[in-house]
Amino acid sequence: MTPFILAILLAAADPSATAPAGAQSSSASPSQAKADKTKDPNKPICRLEDQIGSNIRVKKCMTQAQWEQQDEIVRQYFQDAGDNGGVHTAHVSSGAPGG
Repeated sequence: MTPFILAILLAAADPSATAPAGAQSSSASPSQAKADKTKDPNKPICRLEDQIGSNIRVKKCMTQAQWEQQDEIVRQYFQDAGDNGGVHTAHVSSGAPGG
């Protein structure tokens, strides 16, 4: 999935996605999240996330590094959108020559 689509889905599913990366909510308490960081870096951390068009939350598990990478992608997306007057300028190729 492209970062552009991922960012849109995350923003629509979780209004806190526009908050700074450290301020996002998770299913674990802050003390548990801090304890998880000191443990095995490859241990999966699971969160419940809302899905667009559904009342059913989905459990999503990734390592701490993967969560941080996803948070950075979303943060960068909104940073770019703010710098461009609210318009994100993602480059999407149609597969045809020249565009």
